[in-house]
Amino acid sequence: MSKIVLNPEIVKTMSFEQLNDLADYCREEIINVTSQNGGHLSSNLGSVELSIALIVVFDALNDDLLFDVGHQAYTYKMLTGRDISNIRTKGGLSPFLDKNESIYDKYSSGHSSTSISTAVGMALANKLKSKDTYVVATIGDASMINGLSFEGLNSIGDLDLKNLIIVINDNGMSIGPTRGGLAKKSMIDEEFFKAMDIDYIGPVDGHDIKSLVDVLDVAKKHGSPCIVHVKTQKGHGYSPAMADEDGYWHGVTPFDLTSLAPLNMHLGQISFSHAKSDILYDFINKNNNLVLINPAMVKGAGEDNIFKDFKDRTFDVGIAEEHAFTFAAGLALKGFYPIITIYSTFFQRAFDECFEDLSHQNLSAVILLERSGLIGADGETHQGIYDLALIFEIPNAYIYEPYDYDSLWTIMNRVLTIKRLNFVRIPRELLVKSSAPKFVDEFKWVNGGSNTIVVTFGIEGKKYVEMEDEYDTVICLSRNITEEFVNELLEYERIIIYDSTSTYNGYSSYLISQIMLQKGDANVQVEAYALKNEFVKHAKISEQLIDQGLDCDSFYNKIHD
Repeated sequence: MSKIVLNPEIVKTMSFEQLNDLADYCREEIINVTSQNGGHLSSNLGSVELSIALIVVFDALNDDLLFDVGHQAYTYKMLTGRDISNIRTKGGLSPFLDKNESIYDKYSSGHSSTSISTAVGMALANKLKSKDTYVVATIGDASMINGLSFEGLNSIGDLDLKNLIIVINDNGMSIGPTRGGLAKKSMIDEEFFKAMDIDYIGPVDGHDIKSLVDVLDVAKKHGSPCIVHVKTQKGHGYSPAMADEDGYWHGVTPFDLTSLAPLNMHLGQISFSHAKSDILYDFINKNNNLVLINPAMVKGAGEDNIFKDFKDRTFDVGIAEEHAFTFAAGLALKGFYPIITIYSTFFQRAFDECFEDLSHQNLSAVILLERSGLIGADGETHQGIYDLALIFEIPNAYIYEPYDYDSLWTIMNRVLTIKRLNFVRIPRELLVKSSAPKFVDEFKWVNGGSNTIVVTFGIEGKKYVEMEDEYDTVICLSRNITEEFVNELLEYERIIIYDSTSTYNGYSSYLISQIMLQKGDANVQVEAYALKNEFVKHAKISEQLIDQGLDCDSFYNKIHD
């Protein structure tokens, strides 16, 4: 089938035979596009028929069709008139739902387990406005186990709502297998929801369009909140993804459709995440006091081998970021040294637990903030640029950021041997691994007698330092601002901060405040070049840096004008 332009009205006119052909077309398109652009593959393949049935039964324009996280909405985007060939590229479609992208996207999503609470709010708004339209939230079984989902479900019984439908896309998987006792015992049953005064319909085959349409029609006529339980297969229709038990095909980089090998591999380079995990593996192997906690991002963090070989001291807690931190506090209270690996963007969800349960109790832990800084194609909801603004408010926190393998090795050795509340910002970039790593200084000064000093961090900072031949520089492993460090900066007449991995509020403002407090009568000029405090759209990291004027070439030209 050649590329076709769809809209909900066209889909509604199709026979079931045509709808099945449409499902095949959508599935083929998803495979082709993700092989070129990367993206969420297996979750989208599993929700093709469900997306079609939702469009057939409901009014996509006037009803509210929500997809939790939104990473499984590629088919929905196609059915509502969008060409997904440019998804995740600069100027192209968002990888998730985006209410600024289409009138069919009723909310913007990206983080897990927000759909039910959003749907409850929308359904209540409809009731208060005497509107008779439908709100339908589609949520995966792994997202259902998150506490926010339970809070949303629990609120339904008090509100006397109508026309609220929650579709559970049950494929038994998160990125990998769904975790926890509820997952093992299948919380998705009639008795569980009846206890919450929510009716249950199902289960239904999630790959049989006619059965889905029939069941959704029943739910539509039900008249009170109900659960529709849909059984799907993650990766359905694509044999490599169907055979995947570990989440390899959940989110993919561009790959060759014939060999299945990743494209654009850089010979001799590995990710910071995998390099970090190799170092961590050795420490866990030697120290029985180390325990590793990861909320559902084991594969993305490159920690598969650690979890495979140290099952008694590694814990994938599922999509439960808040629990991960308080769970770690409990382990720390009993003498263990917990390590929590979490994406920077998801740390936002666990700030309170980190602040109250770890810092307030003066407990030691290592928090590995994966995908810190700009992260590229995952877009606005996943950028790792806001964490420092939060962490600087946490007492007792020590913050580090590598820029190459030696700096990463130095940091990991430090945080895994010096027990305190340590944070390490891991970038979503590649490095060259050294077979003989060397310790590097916490602050690496290059002094050439200039009256100007440039303070910098990270990979782009290292590139800049290597090209600078006029000004003095200091590239920092540590983000902590000490009185001694500031006094050294005050030896200069001009201080320039170059921070391409954090917002202005994340580091620059703190350093400037400290300089102002300590400068006394010193006549010093301070400039800061950092990321804007805004939501950064999806593009390549290199493109995002250029858009912000923070690639090292642009920065160099600015300060030398």
